[in-house]
Amino acid sequence: MKRVFTMVASVFRRPSRTVERQAEWIDMMVHDLRAPLTAISSNFKILSTRGDDLPPEMRQRFVANTRLAIDRMTTLLDDMLAVSKIGSDELPLRLENVSAADFLRAHLEAFEGQAYESEIRCVLDCPPDLSARFDPSLMGRVIENLISNAFKYTPKGGVIQVTASADSQWVCFSVRDNGSGIPDEYKQRIFEKYFQAPDHAGQRARQGTGLGLTFCRLVVEAHGGRIWVEDAAGGGSDFIFWLPQ
Repeated sequence: MKRVFTMVASVFRRPSRTVERQAEWIDMMVHDLRAPLTAISSNFKILSTRGDDLPPEMRQRFVANTRLAIDRMTTLLDDMLAVSKIGSDELPLRLENVSAADFLRAHLEAFEGQAYESEIRCVLDCPPDLSARFDPSLMGRVIENLISNAFKYTPKGGVIQVTASADSQWVCFSVRDNGSGIPDEYKQRIFEKYFQAPDHAGQRARQGTGLGLTFCRLVVEAHGGRIWVEDAAGGGSDFIFWLPQ
């Protein structure tokens, strides 16, 4: 934690415009720490309460996923330190050619404990030979934000679908939930900072800071892409984003 406080102090020694921009990114990164913390909590709960009843290979998988979540938290803290050094409004990208199927499968597996505990089934539909060019660290946090978002909406026994496809110009990613959906008048606003959309009954649908989807939008747009949400067939929401080939 000491280096985090050092980083925050260094941020506030910079000019005000840069400080404001950096503070926004730091807020979003702190928000992103919730996903790996939830994964760690779910995995430990399962191991402590049902560990003796699980097959050895499943216990090992939960332990491995816990380690991955801890590694993700470390990476996020490193990103926070990097953001404190950014002196412009442009988000730096480290672009790589990435196997979409391997990338999505790895991030879905990080939620295996949460899915087991919530009795939610996660489905991946992606061509094995599909590849895309993006920053895997930043885009990984986009996918995790959207999957974490889907868990908050999807009821017990529901399904979360993660898909990817491509044409000659774009690679399309989608995360679909079984929730109550989002009223049409809020479909654009949910990507605004701190905005929390109510459900169709007018109630606040979840707890949170309203930063996760803003982060997703900024990262996708930094890649030259676009993100939006649609009503999913059969109910729920389908979060879709395109990245240029």
